[in-house]
This record gives sequence, C-alpha cells and structure tokens, in this order.
Amino acid sequence: MSNNENVDDAGVGADDGGGTTRRKKQKQIIWEDEHVGVFLELLDIELAKIRYRQKLSKEVGRERICKEFLEKTGISLFWEPFKSKYDILRNMYGSYKRLKNFTGVSADDNTGLITKLQMLILKIEIAVVKHNKDDGLKKKSLVDFKKKK
Repeated sequence: MSNNENVDDAGVGADDGGGTTRRKKQKQIIWEDEHVGVFLELLDIELAKIRYRQKLSKEVGRERICKEFLEKTGISLFWEPFKSKYDILRNMYGSYKRLKNFTGVSADDNTGLITKLQMLILKIEIAVVKHNKDDGLKKKSLVDFKKKK
C-alpha cells in the first residue's frame, strides 16, 4: 500500500480566495479498517504507559504514535489526523451507547450480531407500529397488542 493510494494533500492559502490566513499543507488520510486498528493499538500502548490517567497521550507519546504509524503502514502523518479520528470514534461510540440505552437493543460483543430474541422483539414492535398506523389508533402498547391476538 503506497502513500499515494491513501493520502491526499490538502491545504488552504491566500491564493484560494478564502481568507487571509495561511495553513500548512496537511495530509488527509482515507481511513481504512487496518489503519484504524494500528492507530488504536498504538494509542492503547501509549495510554497504558501513563496508566490511563488522561484521554490522550502527551507530546512525546503523540510523536511516538506518528513515528510507529509510519513504520507499520508507510504513511507519514502529523498528529492532527489522529486527533480528528479519535474524536470521531469517541463521538460514534457515545452515540452507540445512547442508542443502546434508548432502544434496549444491543449487539453481541463477540459476534456483533443481534440475538434472535432481540430480533423477534424488534419485529413485534415494527408490527405494532404498522398496526397502529393502519388502524389510525393514537397509542397502543405492546401488551395490549399481544392480548388482542
């Protein structure tokens, strides 16, 4: 995997008509699963060194992550793309936890699949929603739906 396949140069300067400030050209990575895996492994190693006392590693750890990521993937990046990916993953996990708590449905941690019982409950709830829409009823509970049949 070469740098040209997964990394693009992107920058903003005075010649783009967008403003008066100049930023350094930064490389933008197309994050593939293997890149995310390597980054998270390196981050975990650095956080274990500081005994997980903070969310992200200090400057020395960040430099080590960038250097080791280059060695393992052949892609040279500054810290900013790693920080951005970390923030995205953290927000996605937070959304997953809120959705899991709201719906009560979760996936098996080992397989990543929803169990049959949970699928059955989902199918019943979908049927109740469809039934309520068809009958024009304002509100009907799952218990009432089961008693009716």
